[in-house]
Amino acid sequence: MKTDMVKTYSLLVQFLCHMLGPNYEVVLYDCSNERPVVTSIANGHITGRTLGGGLTHALKEIMEKELWRTQDWQQHFREISSDGTLLRSSVLFLKNEQGKLEGLFCISFDDRRYKDLTEKLFALCHPTEFSVLDISIGDSFSGTPSPIRQENGQSVVSSGLAAMVDEAIAVALNTTEISPETLNKEARVRVIRLLQQSDFFARKGAISVAAEKLYCSKPSVYRYIASID
Repeated sequence: MKTDMVKTYSLLVQFLCHMLGPNYEVVLYDCSNERPVVTSIANGHITGRTLGGGLTHALKEIMEKELWRTQDWQQHFREISSDGTLLRSSVLFLKNEQGKLEGLFCISFDDRRYKDLTEKLFALCHPTEFSVLDISIGDSFSGTPSPIRQENGQSVVSSGLAAMVDEAIAVALNTTEISPETLNKEARVRVIRLLQQSDFFARKGAISVAAEKLYCSKPSVYRYIASID
């Protein structure tokens, strides 16, 4: 990436950080070399990204699909924070005049503060046992199915739960090149901890999906959860 482009977008990183506030992480990647690296970042504590760091699991998938060749940005995809919380992220593809990808400009939003406020508002008008929310980021924006949807009055588990487990595995192990059936107990506990921190197990059918994706029994999932309480 050219120096003037780095300088311009690095300034924009800091500007948006101050304008949007502490719940937004803003990141600039330089893609001019074989391995994209972070060249500017604000509020990096949200995902744990640092200067010189590489792509997240979600961005790796976007790059592998080469979406930048046919579009200028990708909006409202899921990422996971450093403590396992789901984030709503978007990325702008920075291209030169010839259409070559030079960089990535990424913004990730952590909505926990707003969810907490929503839960408190619902608690004012509902009994505690009734005011359990199932709010999944991205549902209203990208058409991605909610982990739980209503069908004929019953809760039905969608493929969104499986995707959340896949993402947690990639984040917990910092790799996408491992087969889940080979995970040991310690690795499974790390994945379970991330899922628990993101309220994954509050969703109907989550235990069954976790057991299937982690190649273990449902009693084992319960034991893993109990071990980190």
